This record gives sequence, structure tokens and C-alpha cells, in this order.
Amino acid sequence: MDFHWLNLLALIIFSGGHAALVIGLVNRLHGLPFRRETLRITRGVHDILIAAFPLALVWFVGVQGPRLLWGGEWIRLPVLLLAYLGVCAAVVIALPLTALRRHVARPVAALISNHSRMLDIAREFGHRPVGDGRHRWMAHIPGNELFQVQVSEKNYRLPRLPTNCDGLSILHLSDFHFSGTPDRDYYERLIELGQDMRPDLIVFTGDLLDSDDLLDWLPSTLGR
Repeated sequence: MDFHWLNLLALIIFSGGHAALVIGLVNRLHGLPFRRETLRITRGVHDILIAAFPLALVWFVGVQGPRLLWGGEWIRLPVLLLAYLGVCAAVVIALPLTALRRHVARPVAALISNHSRMLDIAREFGHRPVGDGRHRWMAHIPGNELFQVQVSEKNYRLPRLPTNCDGLSILHLSDFHFSGTPDRDYYERLIELGQDMRPDLIVFTGDLLDSDDLLDWLPSTLGR
């Protein structure tokens, strides 16, 4: 029998949809009040499911069972598996369509200006503030943007905004993920940038500490 490359491509596409589903589920779980130990287990299961599913799929339905890689029939797959693969395919189709829709969508009527700039903290420092976090090896991956930060300034006109709130400026910070990499100097510089904007209100919306050992970073960063 000839090898069926199209069937292999289909299995790869289904695996991509499966990975997106698992990632989405774990992200949802992290938004719920579960204990850290529980979330750590879910992340481990997440990693196993993403890695194991394509291997199992290729082996059990591509090489064994219906032998799809050698011209086997898809109809021989169990109904539940076919249904799940259909969901995975729908996710793969939906992701680029969603991205395209967001790209071409008209801006919100209340948004009157939107300006962004990228700041390279490593270039500003004259060195790369890698730190000693357990993921510091990622800083050496070519082309990574670990030490770059995007600053976006948006202006809104809200018809029902109370008069005494006219001109209110809000600084939105999120996802610092203190883990040791980047190091503390990097985050202290981010706070300085925020202070230079002189906002009326500062909101921090989550994902601050990845390691309790770095609680002592707080006074010189968000503590300011």
C-alpha cells in the first residue's frame, strides 16, 4: 500500500485543534479559585495530553487499527473519536477566522486614538537582565522578545462618563509573572515607566508571582 500523506496531514491538523482545546481548558481552570497544587497538576496533565495525543493518534489509528496512513477508512474509527476529531477540526478552522475577524473589525466607536510603542529594556540597560529564574534558558533563544515591552496609550470618549471623571487616566498592568527571569531591575524599570505617565488610577489584573520566593521584589516594584 502507498503511504497516505493527506491522512497524516489531517492527523496533524486534528492534533493542533486538540492542543488548542487543552490550552483553552487549562487557561479557564486557572481563572477559578483552585489551590496551587491542583493547578500544578492540571499543568502537568496539560503537557502530557498535548504531547501524547498526536503520538497515540498516529500509532493507534494511523499505523494500527484502521491504518489510516496506508489507506484505511476513517469510518472505522469509533464514533466518539470521530466526534472529537470533528471538534478539533472546527477549532482549527475557527482560530484563523477569529483572528481575521479581529484584524478587520472596525474600532470601537468610543476609541478615539490608539498609539503603541515597543521599548527594548535590554538595549536601554546595555545588558540583558536575564536573572536566575528556572526558565532563563529561554532568554537565549534567537529572536525572542523577552526584554521588550509594549506600551499602548488609548483615549476613549464615553458619552455617559460623569463630568468629574473627564480626563481620568488609568494605567493597566498585568502578567508580570515574577519567576526570576527577567530579573528585578527589569520590573523596577517598568514601574518607573508607569510612574512617568502620572496616571490617576493604577490597576493590576493578575498573574504577579510565579514563585513565593520573590515576594521581596514587591516593595521596590508595585510597592512604589
